[in-house]
Amino acid sequence: MDKVTFRKQQIDRLVSFAKDDQKQKEEAELTQKLFQTEVFQNAETIGLTISQDIELNTKLLITAIQNLGKQVYVPRTLAEYQMTFLPYPDKETDLERSSFGILEPKLDESKRQDPPDLVVVPGVAFAKDGNYRVGFGAGYYDRYLNRYQPHTITLALSPMVFDEPQWPVSMLDVPIEILLVPEQ
Repeated sequence: MDKVTFRKQQIDRLVSFAKDDQKQKEEAELTQKLFQTEVFQNAETIGLTISQDIELNTKLLITAIQNLGKQVYVPRTLAEYQMTFLPYPDKETDLERSSFGILEPKLDESKRQDPPDLVVVPGVAFAKDGNYRVGFGAGYYDRYLNRYQPHTITLALSPMVFDEPQWPVSMLDVPIEILLVPEQ
């Protein structure tokens, strides 16, 4: 199955799962697993997205990370399918919607953090075999990961997890270093 078709099916699955009580249980479990990893404990700066409903809720995660004294950076899309990480703002009024409808910080070149010590990589599907992922389709993360090669980790909800890729893996796809999944 091609990635476009697979991605659409996955998004439909995630829309259904977003309404399930199991989602919140898995989010709490994955957050605890993240905090126990050595790479997270050693990181001072953490990069992660401001989530959509179908993803792991990062609003709670952002607050928890900040409460641990770590700095949170969120992506800002740029021209030519590039992105950068900027500090998570103190006020939501300092966020704006991208052309994809995602909340991003306003661009301030002086505050860029490329790369953060650890990047929590989003996606719609992840394969345990090889730690490959399917993202949302524009390739921003793969380009960023290829360019900066930061430490990477993913918190994958159960409907996102596959034993092996169910999609074609390209040579441009960057595997994630650590794939955290819920206990089965």
